Amino acid sequence: MNRTMVRIVAVLLCVTFLMGCVTNTHTIGNGPDSGFVETKRQYYVLGGLFPLGTTDSRTMAGNDPNYRIETEFTLMDFIISGLTGGIVMSRTIRVIK
Repeated sequence: MNRTMVRIVAVLLCVTFLMGCVTNTHTIGNGPDSGFVETKRQYYVLGGLFPLGTTDSRTMAGNDPNYRIETEFTLMDFIISGLTGGIVMSRTIRVIK
């Protein structure tokens, strides 16, 4: 393999392993107690400037006053962004009750 291919593979490996660092966690009330998880994906266009629809974490939690919200950029979100050339981006929103 030439140097360019080695660099591309190295960058892709680094991005894959570092994606877990792009996670935001918010605990509401006392936090989750049942372990029930609901996951949705929020899409954006033009590098994240304009949202396509909305994903409401409060609606995902229902009437439960104790839950945790995790917003992260997963491998699938990275693939979606890569396949569209960054025009469409997404993030994964997970509500744990």
